[in-house]
Amino acid sequence: MEKIKLEEIAPIKQGQTIESNDNVWLLNLDMVESNTGRILDYIIIPKKDIGNSTIIFDSSNVLYSKLRPYLNKVVLPMKSGYATSEMLPLKPDTKRITREYLTYFLRSKNFVEYINSKTSGAKMPRANTQDLKNALVPCPSINEQLKITSIFDAITKIIDLRKLQLEELDTLIKSRFVEMFGKVNDKIILKKLCDVSGGYSFKSTDIIDEGIKLLQISNVALNQINWDVKKYLPLEFEDKYSNFLIEKDDIVMALTRPIIQSLGNVKTCIVHDSDLPCLLNQRVGKIKVKDINKTKAQFIYHCFMTEEFTRYVESSCTGCSQPNISTKDIESYGIPNVSIEQQDKFVTFVQHTDKLKAEVQKSLDETEILFNSLLQKYFE
Repeated sequence: MEKIKLEEIAPIKQGQTIESNDNVWLLNLDMVESNTGRILDYIIIPKKDIGNSTIIFDSSNVLYSKLRPYLNKVVLPMKSGYATSEMLPLKPDTKRITREYLTYFLRSKNFVEYINSKTSGAKMPRANTQDLKNALVPCPSINEQLKITSIFDAITKIIDLRKLQLEELDTLIKSRFVEMFGKVNDKIILKKLCDVSGGYSFKSTDIIDEGIKLLQISNVALNQINWDVKKYLPLEFEDKYSNFLIEKDDIVMALTRPIIQSLGNVKTCIVHDSDLPCLLNQRVGKIKVKDINKTKAQFIYHCFMTEEFTRYVESSCTGCSQPNISTKDIESYGIPNVSIEQQDKFVTFVQHTDKLKAEVQKSLDETEILFNSLLQKYFE
């Protein structure tokens, strides 16, 4: 099969100037899901606030992230907007290659291994633009590309279905929470049940290649901690900064840009054994239950998953392009004042639902393995 340099069939080319004096769409790297390119969040800001370190993209582009290319952030935008300059806008020659086929190529193991071998920078590895341009793309006929794409599209639909099932199970838990506690008028402020604190401002010079994990704001996702990007601190920091150690069943929350707008949820999750040990960085909040015999961490966490809490955070945030919430505001939030027995009943329901989620997750993992093996087959 003929292989063609990427720059010959998909040169780096920005979209046209966006004619707007109002708000525009801004996409940052941490808003893009690794491996899938799914847009998890976005910012709407006045056009006048767009800085110089951005690129313009439109619906004819494929966005490729040159920062930490091993994260595999490739986006098929559906509309025009602005993005961080770490994202390169590729414009496919549609007579020679389709956008969808190019996207799957950029996600293939062979390409990722090639571009990773060319990166520079230890702490912030970046793909070299010229190496990207020189990448050789297997380029069959458009008809063959469409056939290959249809296979990946079919598997992607199954993957999306499994993810939707997981989301629906999460929605079921939310509905159960509202059913049990939505009409409880007696509220108690969080401060009486939990200790709320922020992280420490560790220095960039403290970062090393191996050691104890640093939990940063970019690691805080919805429902789980995302360790795609890991930074480490010296092991002796575990004793030196023990006040900032995270423990099992602690709840962590993003204090800057805390809301995922596209999902309407606050970025918060419960810490599991697999996340430990780690230290808490600045702009991440930690919520620790004071007495586990009176309050369940799962109950507190699902209080944070409600629409009511999202609205509270939204109203408490300061700043426009970088909204922030304080730990004082979080500890002032009123949650339903219910007995430990009622909390236990809800937690039992959550545990049962989590077992169903585990089965769906297993099927999802198996399908993603199939997807990746086919990527390797077609783009070897």
